[in-house]
Amino acid sequence: MDKQHLLAQDCVRYNLDVIRLQETKVRQFSDSRLPGNHRLLLFDQKDGYHGGLGFLINTRVNHYFRSFHQISDRVVYMDFFVPSKSACKPPCKLRIVNCYSPTNPKTILNPAATDQFYRELYVAVDVPTRYELWILGDFNAKLGKRSDQDYNSGLHKNLGRYGVGRRNENGERLLNFLVFNNLFAANTAFHHSSRHITSRTGGFV
Repeated sequence: MDKQHLLAQDCVRYNLDVIRLQETKVRQFSDSRLPGNHRLLLFDQKDGYHGGLGFLINTRVNHYFRSFHQISDRVVYMDFFVPSKSACKPPCKLRIVNCYSPTNPKTILNPAATDQFYRELYVAVDVPTRYELWILGDFNAKLGKRSDQDYNSGLHKNLGRYGVGRRNENGERLLNFLVFNNLFAANTAFHHSSRHITSRTGGFV
């Protein structure tokens, strides 16, 4: 069974509405349907072939889908309008961003590339006040364990208590982005098993 069919199975097995995809290695844009009528969006790459972004949208929420936009090889987003359960309330407007940062070693060697990534990301998160904003990103960053100094500086509004390790260069950039946009790193709010905390550490940390 190919990987796309496995995605469709996972969508049902884990009861997921949206799956974000990264490092697809896809060169050309496609908009297709998988078994179960789940929608698969794969975005093209203009500057290489090692990356690639995409979304899988569960068929049960696809009718809430409104639009998508690709800013670059590293940043794409979708907008959804979800009706309110109350007839007297407006629909929930939701933007879901998928992004993929340069790795920490690449940031150290070529900081301009990561500067460009964040400029593109700021465009994606520029939404009206009434929007909900979800960022499903791979920031290749270590935010580190939250310190007492972080807490006293008000960073508990952006970081949970379950970060690990020491903050690296990409972590500093991500934290600055979170603070500026009043966002919270949701995965730091939960206690994960060690095999789900980090995937790989490169030569520079």
